[in-house]
Amino acid sequence: MRQTILEHARSLLDDEGLAGFSMRKLAARVGVTATALYFHFRDKEEILTALVAAERGILRRQLEEPAGHPDPLTRLRLMYAAAFEFAVRRQDHFRMFAGDGIDWRFPVPDSGRQDPALDPHAFFCHHIQQAIDAGFFDPRWSDPKLIGQMLWAGLHGLISLHATLGHDPWFDWRPLREAVMKLFEIHLSGLVHGPVPGGHDEVSNAYSSVGGTEQSGDSTVRNDSAGIIHADA
Repeated sequence: MRQTILEHARSLLDDEGLAGFSMRKLAARVGVTATALYFHFRDKEEILTALVAAERGILRRQLEEPAGHPDPLTRLRLMYAAAFEFAVRRQDHFRMFAGDGIDWRFPVPDSGRQDPALDPHAFFCHHIQQAIDAGFFDPRWSDPKLIGQMLWAGLHGLISLHATLGHDPWFDWRPLREAVMKLFEIHLSGLVHGPVPGGHDEVSNAYSSVGGTEQSGDSTVRNDSAGIIHADA
């Protein structure tokens, strides 16, 4: 029954977003009373934290294909681009994954935490370590977790800004995809020992070669009337 509830919870999240998610609406979808849900979950937050664990698994699987690229730096670019795709195409899921709107009284179980086979951030840091071991990074940058957190902050920060301020006429916004990937290159230029090989154009070409969904450089991300961001081809 828990799995059935979670499946309907994911569907409700897709349709209504975090703002429209409620136990009453979820119960209606499952076909039970709202009270019956509490026999399986303590409250809405526990359901959402269970969904976070499932979302981590989805992102981890989406990183698998780009992680197969033979060049360590291009591999990181492609994994970053894949995380971006996850974020803009599953915005409310990404917001949960990033901790927005979640009460962490019911933390996600530790099973899989820091395990590259299950944890997408640990998987990304594992490949950062491979780039370090291959001699690409300046010796000053030897902590893969620190690097991973810095790169994640850039991704989350830009996406969050577009989601909350995308309609603000004060900002002359540039395409989100371009901003995210160029910020990644700026970070990379400060991490790499010597000139940085490759770049954003290489990401587009390589992403296609591994069967990803990277779009052309002039693609944009738009905000709808609710402030939700969408990737446009």
